[in-house]
Amino acid sequence: MLWVHTSTSLYHFERHESVPSTLSYDIWTDLRTSDPVPSTKILEALGPFMKAQTDAFRMQENIGLRAYLAWRNFDIGGPLITATGLYCIDTQLVLPPTDLAVTNQLHEMYMKHIIYGNDAWSYDKELKTAQETAAAEEVNPATPVQAFSSISAGITARSAKRLLVFLQREMEVLFEEAVRGVLCQKGRDPLEMRRFIKMLEYQMSGSELWATETLRYYDSAAV
Repeated sequence: MLWVHTSTSLYHFERHESVPSTLSYDIWTDLRTSDPVPSTKILEALGPFMKAQTDAFRMQENIGLRAYLAWRNFDIGGPLITATGLYCIDTQLVLPPTDLAVTNQLHEMYMKHIIYGNDAWSYDKELKTAQETAAAEEVNPATPVQAFSSISAGITARSAKRLLVFLQREMEVLFEEAVRGVLCQKGRDPLEMRRFIKMLEYQMSGSELWATETLRYYDSAAV
């Protein structure tokens, strides 16, 4: 197992005598040696992602859609996906501080797009797995259906899935409108911003393709 310790803002690694640990140790060491800044961003996003997997929030009921999305962003690995995407497209891509508000807006839409699509296609599989491995009262209530039920009385699971797909398409429209507005503004480097936007678009399309084609969801994913 690879252990990651934090001391102030630094991450320290210990190699343990196992093949997975050795491979992980070597990979992270190489990443940090060759590209310390972007690889550190990935590590910084890894902690919240791992914490969200066991967060007690997932067992709460009547959480509401807004709270659900805030938690799901970390549970699905939103910051981790973004950091990895930036590492892959260009380790030297740096946006000026004045663009942070804009990128945060685009990032929120992009993550909602990924969450809505993933939850719509994975719900049947996740529910079936939960029912097979736990008593009914122990089934994880932090699902898209539960979130929608908090704000829409009497909604069914199938209706919730259709709404998720509809909202996913709406995020595409809003994202495109926001992008046009961003690129029309003066004082920005269009090349750097376009590269960042293209990374988000690749992530959205890739996530949807995986969710709709993977055998992990295929047998029960129809919406």
